Amino acid sequence: MRHLYRNVAAIFAVTLVLFLFLSGCDSSVNYDSGVATSDGEVDTGDTGDGGTDTGDGGDDTVINPNDVDGDVFEADMGDCNDDDATIYPGATEVPDDGIDQDCNGTDLHLNTYYMDSDGDGYGNPDESVSETVQPEGYVTDNTDCDDTDANVYPGAGEVPGDGIDQNCDGIQMNYYYYDYDGDGYGDPSTLVIDTTQPDGYLTDNTDCDDTDAAIYPGAAEIADDGIDQDCDGADQVTPPTTYYLDADGDGYGDPNSTISSITPQEGYVVDNTDCNDTDAASYPGAAELCGDGVDQDCDGLIDEICHQVPWDYPTIQAAINASVNGDTVIVYDGTYVENIDYSGKAITIQSASGAAKTIIDGGAAGMVVKFDSGEGNDSVLDGFTITNGASDYGSGIYCKDSSSPTITNCVITGNAANITGGGIYCLSSSSPVITNCTISDNTAGWYGGGIGCVFSSLKLTNSIIVNNTASQYGGAIHSTSSTPSITNCTISGNTSDFGGGIACSTGPVVLNSIMWGNFANYSDSEVYLLSGNATISITYSDVQGGYTGMGNIDADPLFVGGGDYHLTAGSPCIDTAASGGAPSDDIDGNARPQGAGYDIGADEYQ
Repeated sequence: MRHLYRNVAAIFAVTLVLFLFLSGCDSSVNYDSGVATSDGEVDTGDTGDGGTDTGDGGDDTVINPNDVDGDVFEADMGDCNDDDATIYPGATEVPDDGIDQDCNGTDLHLNTYYMDSDGDGYGNPDESVSETVQPEGYVTDNTDCDDTDANVYPGAGEVPGDGIDQNCDGIQMNYYYYDYDGDGYGDPSTLVIDTTQPDGYLTDNTDCDDTDAAIYPGAAEIADDGIDQDCDGADQVTPPTTYYLDADGDGYGDPNSTISSITPQEGYVVDNTDCNDTDAASYPGAAELCGDGVDQDCDGLIDEICHQVPWDYPTIQAAINASVNGDTVIVYDGTYVENIDYSGKAITIQSASGAAKTIIDGGAAGMVVKFDSGEGNDSVLDGFTITNGASDYGSGIYCKDSSSPTITNCVITGNAANITGGGIYCLSSSSPVITNCTISDNTAGWYGGGIGCVFSSLKLTNSIIVNNTASQYGGAIHSTSSTPSITNCTISGNTSDFGGGIACSTGPVVLNSIMWGNFANYSDSEVYLLSGNATISITYSDVQGGYTGMGNIDADPLFVGGGDYHLTAGSPCIDTAASGGAPSDDIDGNARPQGAGYDIGADEYQ
């Protein structure tokens, strides 16, 4: 159309020129060249559209009366404002200035559009563009509160209790349930829907009984009461337990005799590992006894810890050498001429029939039994006669260097030491435990015919020390720089130059013991203190000639006699011992006490 208007204008201009020429007008006027014509004037800018001719001082302007603003468009050619050369058809439009530059009838307008990522028709107010035409994926709305979820927009249906504001009103709708019993769990049958939590209501709806505060999810269940305290849908039912008969009462049940019950049954236990439910001494972990053909510890092995002499080994020492800690060596009746060394092993050497029938004879070739490798109380010598030892020290039993064996039910007799400790010698922090033994008829060239103790601690209980001889000190016991403990012992008929019974420098503690009929060639038949600062504690004892100490007496103990040191009826030693510290039985294994109180000495009168 614009080209049509221009062609019409051109035809009109040519026609006008021709008309003027034919009318005799000044043909020397040049409208467009800007070059001097025949009248000598220069036309500078006269383009036929109102330019001024300045060459001759005259006005050479030619005006198109139909194009006032000179934009080449006349009003009838579509110019909607012929007073402004920037306004004409096709001019560049300036948006939103209120002017229709391109004469299309309206001002160009920019619109703001908002991203609609989730396609729900509502735009994201934080993501916008300004365009004249709506871009794809954008909308004019800007009220979406979550442009990532197509289910969230103004006016959407609200889902209570999900924590999401679907309708973008800033208010959450929730389900609430009444908590009648105040246990923190709501009744599912009391639902209300509200934007705020009503008083007494909760968001929880898992209470299975809102009339009882002790019933709620996770509550402690009481088994077998018919009530579902923890709301898991069922009362807890105690499953029946299998119990096993414990006929022998050792705490271990017979796997072949069972009952099923939800409560413990008398005479039954939950254990089923007893291998012999008729023997209370047989159960898992019991002490295995040697030589009885019984599997006490239920390990499937019989007498596995036993080494039998002479059946398995010809000598006691050979059995010791083959043993490991925890083993037992059983020695059957006979006299074994040998000198044995425990070599530090925690083993038990036990006679099958007792000291009267099982003899270890040292053959006058040295110490009969040696403990000098730090043996402890679990190194045991039980039920032997130890005799015919010959050495400078400890000819019967020798303990040295922190050795502390257990010696029980033995007779240590007829041993001779050149210097000290005819029967037993302990030194260098040794602490042997000697119980129910008889130490008799041993000799020492200098000290301690029965027992010599130097820098050690001896524990002597329920023992008889009689008829031992030392040439100088302590016919029965010599103690220097030691702390022997002597309890319920009978010390009688022992001889030395000084202290036929006990000669000591420091420390002996004597309790519930008899010291009677001992003899000293020169001084103090019963107790001799080796120096002015020597000490001894004697209490609740019968000491011939008397001795200072609580509970002590000085009265004939009335032994049976003839080498028998049991008490007879009417003995002042009966019922007069201290109960504290007294052993539970006597040298014969009889229980203490037998009467109104404990007896003094190794024997508890029957």
